[in-house]
Amino acid sequence: MKKLVLALLISLILSGNAVAYGGKFSSGFLDGRAVVFEEGNPIYRGSQGSYYAMAFPCGERLIFLELNFKDGLYSLLVNRKPYLSSSEELYSPRALCYNGKKAIIVGVKDRFVVFMDGKEFWVQSFFGPQMNPVLKLKGEKPFLEFEEVLRGMFIKREIPLPPPAQPRFKKVRIGVPKPPFWFNYSLNPNKYIAFGDSITYGCGYGTCEHNPPIGYPPRLEKLLNRRIGPSQVVNRGVPGEETPEGILRIDEVLQEEEARYILLNEGTNDVIHSEYPLSVTEECLRGLIERSLSFGTYVVLSTLIPRKDWFWYAPYFHQKLISIVKLQRKLAKEYSLPLADFFKAFTDNPDWMDELLSEGNHPSLKGYQLMAEKWEEAIETIAPYPPHSLSVVMGGGKIHLQWEGGGEADLQGFLLCREGVCLDLGLRFSWSIPPQELEALQLRAYDKAGNRSEPIDIDFSEGKE
Repeated sequence: MKKLVLALLISLILSGNAVAYGGKFSSGFLDGRAVVFEEGNPIYRGSQGSYYAMAFPCGERLIFLELNFKDGLYSLLVNRKPYLSSSEELYSPRALCYNGKKAIIVGVKDRFVVFMDGKEFWVQSFFGPQMNPVLKLKGEKPFLEFEEVLRGMFIKREIPLPPPAQPRFKKVRIGVPKPPFWFNYSLNPNKYIAFGDSITYGCGYGTCEHNPPIGYPPRLEKLLNRRIGPSQVVNRGVPGEETPEGILRIDEVLQEEEARYILLNEGTNDVIHSEYPLSVTEECLRGLIERSLSFGTYVVLSTLIPRKDWFWYAPYFHQKLISIVKLQRKLAKEYSLPLADFFKAFTDNPDWMDELLSEGNHPSLKGYQLMAEKWEEAIETIAPYPPHSLSVVMGGGKIHLQWEGGGEADLQGFLLCREGVCLDLGLRFSWSIPPQELEALQLRAYDKAGNRSEPIDIDFSEGKE
């Protein structure tokens, strides 16, 4: 009995997201397989390659649903019998009893597949990926509630079952334009928000309470103070957070901190979450990026770190981690964002499991230091803000220019340029030129690393004489 209790505790720790249903049944992992527990006792063990298992009462019987990933194929099993196979990720299986019958639903990409009365129906996405399905009864008629995710917005839906022969709405994929980044000079130019989960918070060695903190934010702050100048890195990590939860707090964090930069390290807990597909993670990451850019906060993106717990060796979860890393690299290119590629930095070390991780998915001291260094490398590629508040005034036969800089600690100076030829003005904030030299002039800022800002055109049409 002691061994059983110990195994159960270990499985719940490994699962990280065990969910109770009706207070009686729960799902978790045991001996590398998905398991259903009844009041703490395992009553259903999934097959090899299982990544999700659930139990649903149906009269005097139990319906066991299992998701399995093997040899690149996803499968839904009902009471151990194959029910559906797909080359695309399956998620969120549910069951419901009505009039002595059962309805079974499972998510696959941008639709739910419903099996009832011996027939197969589909519920198509109207906007984005679907998640959080709930089967309910209105009287004796079943219906489906779920949410669609669109750039981090959660849109509630309700569909009768079986669904209408023709969808009530045509599938519409609303394209949300990526907002162009605007230079918000009111934000603190030397403040960085570290936004993420327990890895950002600074957990490791079996606890999240370390004094002094062991995570990357204080280490990065020291590096930036030395290489760039006085800087502040605020830790806004929340242990256990998934990307949909990050969406719910991002706006508040941006408003509270008023920082010019945000470091996004999200997705680690999405890896072990089989309630929603990779497409939900993508929509939420896009939402985090676009909300930050819309606020005028510049984004530095990162990839996930590898892990050495059971999830690293389970094919489904391993594949999901690799897919999220590829997604983060893709988003960095698409949005032209600096990328701290932690996955590559860790796995380039042949002894990364022993040297860079303290436990399952949390870095060691050396691992956190490596993360801080990779953040610093990415930050050093960011160009300064362009000069602003430019005034052009004629007086004494000359044109007098005045401007303000972006306020970065590593601001090195300004360049007065024409057709690619530039005069280095150093840290001067004013300059005078003969009127005939005004044509086609541009002003740029540059920093210690040699990064140049976008140019601003000097136009005398708004000047004063």
